[in-house]
Amino acid sequence: MIHVGIVIGDITKKAGTERAVTNLSNMLCESGKYHVWIISMYSSENDKPGYEIFNGVDVIHLHLKQSNRFFAYAKFVHMSGKIAVKYGLQIMIGTTHAINCLLSFFRKKVSIVACEHVSYGACPKYSRRIRQKIYPKLDAIVLLTKADASNYTFINSEKKYVIPNSLSFDNEIPANLKSRRILAIGRLTAQKWFQKLLEASTEIKNKLPDWHIDIFGEGEEREELQEMIKEKGLIEYVHIYPPVENVKELFMDSDIFVVTSRREGLPMVILEAQACGLPVVSFDCNYGPRELIEHDRNGYLIPVGDAHSLAEKVIEIAVDDEKKRRMGRASFQNSKKYKTSEIFLLWDGMLHEVANIKE
Repeated sequence: MIHVGIVIGDITKKAGTERAVTNLSNMLCESGKYHVWIISMYSSENDKPGYEIFNGVDVIHLHLKQSNRFFAYAKFVHMSGKIAVKYGLQIMIGTTHAINCLLSFFRKKVSIVACEHVSYGACPKYSRRIRQKIYPKLDAIVLLTKADASNYTFINSEKKYVIPNSLSFDNEIPANLKSRRILAIGRLTAQKWFQKLLEASTEIKNKLPDWHIDIFGEGEEREELQEMIKEKGLIEYVHIYPPVENVKELFMDSDIFVVTSRREGLPMVILEAQACGLPVVSFDCNYGPRELIEHDRNGYLIPVGDAHSLAEKVIEIAVDDEKKRRMGRASFQNSKKYKTSEIFLLWDGMLHEVANIKE
């Protein structure tokens, strides 16, 4: 059995990286071939994980303080070295560029796999320079998309692996697409750019008065978005709700999924929407959406920031039941490529190659 440690900032948060790490940990554990430890830097035992973690996966909370990042990083290096020895870790997997670089301190003792959950350009310029120095020394780099992998020209091809996220749930029956709900899910932050959805909402409301728009998420822009909803007279049409445990139910009770992000890696929410048979209308941001959405087949890719086109395509799908069903079927079919069984084969092959490096 291979011993694997996966390091994340805070496993108790509810966002795409946390879901992806949970899915990966559960997937490796369920195979019976791996013992997995999730090492969560900024959480404590009293905190509840954001998503369900299988009993066979161990979680180690480091209790570090984010207020002093330099001290936290130094302490993380000290504590992680002891953890690696104590549990006989053979592979350590990082989940952000900062964590990946910190793990380089252990590369002579264990195999290090750097995972990138955001697009290449999302990393600050000074961090990119550090990354270019350190990543070539690591054992493997995992990217979510082929397009993003093309940016890592400073990494030898044999060390680069493109492994997309896996689905969070199995689904055999797609949504019936009769709820008249337009759905959006994500952190209420500048990156997700929900202001653009609200700009489009006035136009959507005029054409689809008997529909409604629901946004699920938390974040620092909540008050700003609520005020914008009020100013635009959308109080009865657009609602913002906190995150929920069972996102599958949200998708199954919706008709169209919308993404207005400025940038994305490989959005878990698009995968989940497609697994439930929803057409997806998304900004064509770097890089994930265009890997999942085939324009005019299972949804639409529109220019980043174009609220009018967003409204136009949402309305186009909503008023044409046949198109909505056709796109929904194509989404459902596309999602099968991201089933756990398919993604596990990619991870399993890569991890065995990496483990052999240190043997």
